[in-house]
Order: sequence, then C-alpha cells, then structure tokens
Amino acid sequence: VPLSDTAGPRAAVGRIVRAARRGNPLLEVETAAAVHELLVSLRRARADLGPDGDPVLQSLARDAYQPLSVAEHAAKHGMTPAELRTAVRRGAGCSPKDYLLTIRLGRAKELLAATDLPVAAVARRVGYDDPAYFSRLFA
Repeated sequence: VPLSDTAGPRAAVGRIVRAARRGNPLLEVETAAAVHELLVSLRRARADLGPDGDPVLQSLARDAYQPLSVAEHAAKHGMTPAELRTAVRRGAGCSPKDYLLTIRLGRAKELLAATDLPVAAVARRVGYDDPAYFSRLFA
C-alpha cells in the first residue's frame, strides 16, 4: 500500500517496540493501543485513497464521543443512514457503528494505558455513561 506519510506508522511501531522491551504489567494494554494507533495511522496515510470518503470519516472520528445514533450522524452529514453506511464501508471497510466503536475503544485503551484515570472516568470521556457496559465492550 503506498503511503503519503510514513511518520505516523513509524512512530506507532516504535511505541510497540519500546513497550515490548520494557515488559511492564501494562504491556498488553500499551501494545493494543499502539497497534490500534498503527492501524489508524496506516489508514490515514494511504496515498491511494480518493477524497470522497475521507471528510465523512474525519467528521465521524471527531464526533465519535458524542451520544449520537448512526441516523443522527447521517443527518448531520445530509445523508440517509444507508448512504452513510455505504460511505463508511467504502472508506473504512466496516459499518458506521463498528467504526465509531473502534474510535472510542482505541481512545479508551490509550487513556487506560497512559493515565491513572479510573475506568468510570475513561468510560465517560469516550462517550459511555455506564461503566459496566463500557467494561463489557472489552470482554
């Protein structure tokens, strides 16, 4: 896959290597967050993408932590839910719901690995009011 910028993917791989070398108790969480970051940076750096899907994905990523339904996200972009599903599936290879979940859980993993915030606080920061439900998403 041709990349327009390799800095992001290289940095993510470096974090994976450093986390593996440290061998600390949070190794699994740190490497999972770094792998997620690597996948996102690779997706963003792809040089062969057309411009038509990217603005929608960028907007969804920005709004991922808001309590909006897929239909509300679609309306925000002047699309029907079916049109949004098509655009996201073409651009990200998954449904809008899965894309939003990936964004939220990726950020949650970063916060859990890099901060001392309690699980309930992390859950709220990434858009979940119920910490128990949030915890089940990781299972």
